[in-house]
Amino acid sequence: LLTGLVYLHPESDIDLLVRVPDAGGADRAASALARCGIDQPRLDGELLFADGSAVSWREWRRWRHGDTNDLLVKRRTGATLTHDDCWLHAMTNVAEGSA
Repeated sequence: LLTGLVYLHPESDIDLLVRVPDAGGADRAASALARCGIDQPRLDGELLFADGSAVSWREWRRWRHGDTNDLLVKRRTGATLTHDDCWLHAMTNVAEGSA
């Protein structure tokens, strides 16, 4: 809608890609997005972690609050439905080892 492109319409959302350093950064970013109070256009998008994995910010919030047991983690090589936070610990260990 903002760009004037013909395939967009008033119900189109704005897709964001927010880089976050870790789970704490993802929590802060998702909370800030949730507090925006913008209904139209709807804010949608992904939290992009340092290792290249990405998750929907809305799904992240539900997962972190215990509202769901599963989280879809997307990577360039594919997507994985995860039930735990082992991927976060692995990412943190890799990042700390390369620092």
